[in-house]
Amino acid sequence: MYATFGIEPSYGDDATTQDYVVDLVSDEILDNVNYVRFTGFNHPTGEGRYPTIKTIDGRMGLEMTLGNLAWNVIFQALVGQRVSIGGVAFAPSPEKWKIITGMLSADLNVFDLEFTITEYKAGEFDNVDAIIIDGEYITISTISNGVVGSSTRGQAGSTAASHTQNNIVYGVVNSGSNSIDIILRYRNGFCYSLPTSLTWLIYRAGDYFKFNGIQFSDFVFNVNPQEGVTTSLAVRGKNSGVITLANYSSAEDNNPMLDTDNMCCYSMGIELDVTKFYFQVSNTLTQGPAKFMDTTFLEILLNNIATYGQFTAVESNIDFYNSYINDDRKNISLNIFDNPSFTKAYIFAFNQVRWGTMQHMSRTTLLIQDSIPFYVYGAENFTVLIQN
Repeated sequence: MYATFGIEPSYGDDATTQDYVVDLVSDEILDNVNYVRFTGFNHPTGEGRYPTIKTIDGRMGLEMTLGNLAWNVIFQALVGQRVSIGGVAFAPSPEKWKIITGMLSADLNVFDLEFTITEYKAGEFDNVDAIIIDGEYITISTISNGVVGSSTRGQAGSTAASHTQNNIVYGVVNSGSNSIDIILRYRNGFCYSLPTSLTWLIYRAGDYFKFNGIQFSDFVFNVNPQEGVTTSLAVRGKNSGVITLANYSSAEDNNPMLDTDNMCCYSMGIELDVTKFYFQVSNTLTQGPAKFMDTTFLEILLNNIATYGQFTAVESNIDFYNSYINDDRKNISLNIFDNPSFTKAYIFAFNQVRWGTMQHMSRTTLLIQDSIPFYVYGAENFTVLIQN
């Protein structure tokens, strides 16, 4: 099954342009009109009913692929905003994580032009043209062995911001055939919000259903080599109905699916060797007021946000337990590529991470498998990076 969608000019306004297509695995979106019965004086039960506020809720499973720009828009709607940078690519690395990756050696404030990167190998950042830290794109003028002597902050439409020690740094080089999207939380003053909404068209047994004002209350990503990759989104919308168009899109998503053989995790300067990986991005959404004599909401408000997950470690040493007990701050980078010499990539960057309550015990055998939950502290410490 396929679903198509477009970006709405404003919340709930039709965008049936079918600009983007995704492979729909499952569709469990429910229309609830919330009918209320009349109360009668001379009849034991109300014989009529009238519609009140309409709600659109549910979950859909999608087949995630590399190179489909629909996913850039989906993550923009999920997280908040997107900064698109043309003519650049991630600096390649021979390491398992494929991209030149380091960490900030100390806190970086919004005015600092000189700073130091903790490198995996001395000098590997020397030939980069720029770096990405959280949601900021920084061009580099001079750098040697990780010491940045001169830089320009907040470039390519990004905003200069403060960053914390050990936040992940990605190397970027100029490349005319590629581009990178940085997807980060959108903040207006002190408030976070989701300014992007979508109009979805879903084909159901001969009928096309239209869903206006679609936003996402969560995104679930689960990797298990024995089962592959599964992704799903919880949706919240404004209105729905069956639609007739003169020409329906016949586009298909023929891009390569995600392959567990082309994934790697980086954490604290080394490979994070795992057998399973799960994470979830959650938005607490509340529907705003409705207009007088109308059955649809005017808007959806973002109240709270959270990013968390869990992974199963290959090595069951005591390090994870000690990090949990000591409340150490960590980082995780989940890197996904189209092939070993990649041209397309997803990066899910988790900064200021702490392990949650974990198990490190033996039961009936000597085999110990550590399953470690993690939580991201800080709304702006989760970023999605996509190389197209």
